[in-house]
Amino acid sequence: MLTPSRLTSLVVGTALTMAFVLACSGESSRRSIRVGILQHGSAIPFVVADRKGLFTKHGLHVELQGVSAQEQMPSLLRGDVDVISPSSFPVILSTAQQNPGRIRCFLTGGESLAGDVIYGLVVSRTRKARSLDELRGGTIGSASKFTTVNLRNVLAARFPPNDTTTVREFGDQAVMLQALHQGSIEAAVVDQPALSSDAIQSDYDVIEPNFRARYLGDPYWSGAAVVDSRWLATNATAFTAFLDAIDDALAICKTDPTGAKRLFVEYFHLRDVDENAIGMYVYPNARFSPPPDQLSRLQTSLVAAGMLREAVDLKTLFVP
Repeated sequence: MLTPSRLTSLVVGTALTMAFVLACSGESSRRSIRVGILQHGSAIPFVVADRKGLFTKHGLHVELQGVSAQEQMPSLLRGDVDVISPSSFPVILSTAQQNPGRIRCFLTGGESLAGDVIYGLVVSRTRKARSLDELRGGTIGSASKFTTVNLRNVLAARFPPNDTTTVREFGDQAVMLQALHQGSIEAAVVDQPALSSDAIQSDYDVIEPNFRARYLGDPYWSGAAVVDSRWLATNATAFTAFLDAIDDALAICKTDPTGAKRLFVEYFHLRDVDENAIGMYVYPNARFSPPPDQLSRLQTSLVAAGMLREAVDLKTLFVP
């Protein structure tokens, strides 16, 4: 029979052994994950997983933290968060080049001609143009340098080399839309969630929805979620459970897309957004990685535009 003192020693010894095993394995018993999410349709699976209790179901404590587009990747690199909701591939490739081996991608998403509207050209309702061909020779607005690269790739795929269609880059989307309203540009590239805002829905027409898929490949894989490789190295089991929870959320998004969008609108308190106009990205599954040829073509464009020094090794960019 164990005496009280021997029983106490056994319990303490067992606890110390378990702590030692956990420390050696590098896994935290809390299985906590900090996720930086954008107020963007690409974050819908994360919001659904949180609001439906799917992270808890898989034994995780997940903290969602809202981040701006400018701070999303820096917050990951600083260690403020462990995972971020999808970012665009130009941003991902640039970050991977500047921080070798630091990031890994998962949950690749994109746009499809048969899917929700994610990305499109908007025109004033007083304009007659209803296709990219009808904008030929005019000026199209872009709100970022990466959008400019995408747009130029589309124009190069659609029109001959001597085409005179120009791209005017703005540093701010509001300024771009003002130029569109004033008529100094014929069209502008806008994505979600701005596409579903009351301002766009009431004042402009969306033409050429998901035009990257039409002219560059359908589906057009535009970005992916990112995990900090250093965190992943010591939290592999927790990350596997995280991916399983996201897959469960994707199943809900597929069977009840309206409900998923409503959760997103409620989470971010989006009062000026039409939930029915919000576009959800095409996500095959949480572990899907895109065909390398599409990303290789994008890298070639980014190098030519001076946004990448050289191509990034795609073989190590995605989680297995």
